[in-house]
Amino acid sequence: MSQTLLTTQEVTDAPDDDCQLCPRLAQLRSANRRNHPGVDHAPIRAWGARDASVLIVGPAPEARKGAHQGPFFGDRNVSAIFCETLIEHGLATGHYASDNATGLRSNHCRVVGAVRCAPPAALPQPAEVHACNAFLKAELQAMPNLRLVLAIGALAHNATIAACGMPMARLGFQHGRVATLPDGLIIVDCSPLSAHSPRDALICREMFSAIVTTVVEALGRQGR
Repeated sequence: MSQTLLTTQEVTDAPDDDCQLCPRLAQLRSANRRNHPGVDHAPIRAWGARDASVLIVGPAPEARKGAHQGPFFGDRNVSAIFCETLIEHGLATGHYASDNATGLRSNHCRVVGAVRCAPPAALPQPAEVHACNAFLKAELQAMPNLRLVLAIGALAHNATIAACGMPMARLGFQHGRVATLPDGLIIVDCSPLSAHSPRDALICREMFSAIVTTVVEALGRQGR
């Protein structure tokens, strides 16, 4: 059983704290450091052990302006839904609070963003997604027990497909779909989360819980 402290992740194959691959994002990071000193504005780090069987790929993060808010989500309410659902289904243990997540531990899963730096309005440009894709590819290759990717949103889905070396047109995003890639890796698609009722293609807590149930069941069929 893989368990890793949220605040002590070993980071490799990731952008450094002052990554300059994307000039626009580097400039925004510098501005955020000036405007919100004392907050970690470095590219988000992967959370969870590398020997996990599940990799959850999320969207680009929102700018961090306060205390730690979860593995990659900027919205505290969405972070709570995400983390509490993982706990409910056995993919994490412990307790999540928006101002203190040090007691939360991963269990069978690792979490990473398709884009590591916060873009304006959480909307990265295609060139920025492409620049960060090498880090996602490295994550996939560095996980020896990886069997399933949960892609949250079309951006995460497309980034995962690209990192696996497949044309994106071959397998489009579809919420709830479970597909097996040519190398045997399973990918499960999930629309982005909302802290409120479903709207604008967002999903609520109950719908996200149903998707995570699908993930756990898929792992069970493979002998989690």
